[in-house]
Amino acid sequence: MDRENCQQILLNYGLDQKEAEVYLSMLKTGLGSILKISQATEIKRSTVYLAIESLVAKGLVRPIVKGKKRYYLAEDPEKLVALIDDKKKEIEKIIPLLKSDYLKQSEKPRVTFYEGKEGIKKIYKEALASKKETLWYGSAKDMKEEFTEYYYKMLEVRKTNSDFGGIRDIINNIKVDKDYAKIQNSYNDPRIKVKALRPELLFFNVDNVIFDNKVALLSIKRDFYAVVIESAEIANGYRNMFEMAWRSAASI
Repeated sequence: MDRENCQQILLNYGLDQKEAEVYLSMLKTGLGSILKISQATEIKRSTVYLAIESLVAKGLVRPIVKGKKRYYLAEDPEKLVALIDDKKKEIEKIIPLLKSDYLKQSEKPRVTFYEGKEGIKKIYKEALASKKETLWYGSAKDMKEEFTEYYYKMLEVRKTNSDFGGIRDIINNIKVDKDYAKIQNSYNDPRIKVKALRPELLFFNVDNVIFDNKVALLSIKRDFYAVVIESAEIANGYRNMFEMAWRSAASI
């Protein structure tokens, strides 16, 4: 590694341009006065003086007084490692405060909008890959007509997702939806449960899914768009509402 590269590394680790030039020169020339260092580096004396004062403060240069004259000697380059360690310790002291601010920010709900079928497919794909139980409520008929691929992936998710955490699904009390429910329930997989709304209620052109820390609200007929809210608190709130609906839904 050449001297230019060494200087760049010093810049990366907290020295400014003049400090790096002065320090590298002093390592080669040894003990010297401000004048001698200025001549060796071709940097004016006032600038050398400021750079050296800063290097002394950082522990990289040591002043030595001989008689009435003041000289300066570069410290062992190993001190550079100590300098970095000191900076690391300073950063570590404020990490708890920084993390506190970060967590406050991360706890705020994130809302993402999707338009078109491709956006909805992306949500379906993510939900079907979840390792936790996912909660669904919507029109199986509309899903089958508009997103046929994902309708059948719902039926096969227990096979395709090796970390499958389970599905509970509330669908409409109509023939197409009940046919879907009968297929799912026929697997006798305790992780999969499907119930139907009471006949007087109807999911119309929509699908909804609660997975991980997300709630997805999807319009899946004609107007293809979706809203995904990412928030642990909001997702838990929707899970509670799903539980109430689940208790009143009819078994198939």
